[in-house]
Amino acid sequence: MWNAYNVGAVQPNSTGTTLYAKNTTVFNTQIASLLCPSDAPMRRVTLSNYVGNLGGPFQMGGYTGTFIPTADWNLQNSNQAGDLKISGVTDGTSNTALWSEVLSGHTNPGSVSAGDSNPNNWKRVHFETGLNSTQANAAGALAIVNACKSLAPSKVGVAGARGDWFQAYPYYVNYAVYNHTAPPNTRACSNSPWNTWGQDVYGAAPPTSNHSGGVNVCMTDGSVKFIKDSIGLPTWWGLGTRNGSEVISADTY
Repeated sequence: MWNAYNVGAVQPNSTGTTLYAKNTTVFNTQIASLLCPSDAPMRRVTLSNYVGNLGGPFQMGGYTGTFIPTADWNLQNSNQAGDLKISGVTDGTSNTALWSEVLSGHTNPGSVSAGDSNPNNWKRVHFETGLNSTQANAAGALAIVNACKSLAPSKVGVAGARGDWFQAYPYYVNYAVYNHTAPPNTRACSNSPWNTWGQDVYGAAPPTSNHSGGVNVCMTDGSVKFIKDSIGLPTWWGLGTRNGSEVISADTY
């Protein structure tokens, strides 16, 4: 697939159609090993159920995980490491998430409500909270979690792009990554009201699955652990950061 990809400069126009047209072979090929057998993809694009860890709540530190953009156009945070090495995971590789899983996106997010009785629907879309919080601390992160949790049942989704592994721009949209803000298998929500195409880094983009009670998380040491939906937020936040100096006991997850 890499050999088939035509590497080029940044797309020459705002839609990126020229660069896309050069790579239809790659963008129209589904790799079976990137799909979870328990998911039933709705969207016919190149998908992956396995997504990288962007980090803990952005309100407490930007890009604190193991999958981070190599270039932030406005250099808004000092935690960008560019090419991350194992030595940069100072919290310990067994206590830092590397990737987890998500259900792929929905073809018609506007038809899905926050109160949908079928989790197979609402786990595939993201919602707007209308909060637009700029509170840069744990209380701000908790506000995002609570706003997403308390959405009106009639609130409908705004976008369904998830697991699109070939999409990497804008860098602040969680197409092929997830974050450690809200616990597993809860709603995905944007904090910024202007972002209608994907979960922004300031919001909640939790891992999701069809597995009962939790999700699989691969740690940076290569071990895979089943993390329960009931995990405590401080522990969940700590597992998302590579250098947050949190002390995490294995019996808390």
